[in-house]
Amino acid sequence: MPKAKKVYSHKDVENEAQEFWDSNEVFSVTEDPNKEKFYCLSMFPYPSGSAHMGHVRNYTLGDAISRFQRLLGKNVLQPMGWDAFGLPAENAAIENKVQPSDWTNRNIEKMRTEFKKMGFAYDWKREFATCDPDYYKWEQWFFIEMMNKGIAYQTEADVNWDPC
Repeated sequence: MPKAKKVYSHKDVENEAQEFWDSNEVFSVTEDPNKEKFYCLSMFPYPSGSAHMGHVRNYTLGDAISRFQRLLGKNVLQPMGWDAFGLPAENAAIENKVQPSDWTNRNIEKMRTEFKKMGFAYDWKREFATCDPDYYKWEQWFFIEMMNKGIAYQTEADVNWDPC
């Protein structure tokens, strides 16, 4: 009697692949002046809680483009960050009786886990969040410099908008 075939477990295969990618830092970028550079930024998600189909669509497109560029031999940088400033997160945290920083950090952790499970090829060593003081201190510095140089200014002006 023939031996029964081993049942294919996609979860085992996915876990094995993801562990290999992590332990070998497959998507980490190494400086190589001999390779053409390619930068792919799919814009940083707002850490709202869980990834949804909009995230899947948006980040799959950028990931496919980045993987294609890697196949062409380019040195691809595809970073991941979190657009983590804003009133919606603060209001959601207050509504759920949680500190806003705890709420945001928990959501970042959850979404990072989900994105890793989806297999996106990000250089996770370069991850950052806009709520990190080491990040926003530079945003503030740039803004002050622009104000001092008259590049950023305040004025009254018409704003086009559609009320519908």
